[in-house]
Amino acid sequence: MAPWSAWCWPARASASSWSPGCCRSGSGLPCCRPVWCRPPCCRPAVARATHRPAPAPLSFAQKMALARLLEEIPVLQHPDSRQLVIQSLPPHISRMVNPFGPLGLDMFGLIRTGLEYDDGIAALYRVLLLTEGSASRPLRAFRDLAESLGLLTGTEDNR
Repeated sequence: MAPWSAWCWPARASASSWSPGCCRSGSGLPCCRPVWCRPPCCRPAVARATHRPAPAPLSFAQKMALARLLEEIPVLQHPDSRQLVIQSLPPHISRMVNPFGPLGLDMFGLIRTGLEYDDGIAALYRVLLLTEGSASRPLRAFRDLAESLGLLTGTEDNR
């Protein structure tokens, strides 16, 4: 018999056959055994990846609502500053944005392109947050609508 087998949690044992008095679980001290042979009561909690379901495809009206909110953001109202925002997006997104000129078409195109990428709307929001600041009312309205549509997670402000 291996020396560790006397104190190691047996693989064939069940959680119901384990006596909590045999380890330090009741004392508040960490278990003295290696993780691989601890009883279930002493094993560290495993962090599970939370899968966020993909948002449903947006309707034309929802895309237009997002575009109209973007139209109100001051940095996007002038073509030159708008181009700077587009250039500040990640390269895989900024290469795909085709500015047409009129504000409404550009904003709709920006939303449409952002929706084609998992991080598109979040990347746009982060760039706008850096240029406009968190006090911008139009940007907060955009964030609130994007969060309600499942496009932002609420953690983008922390990056």
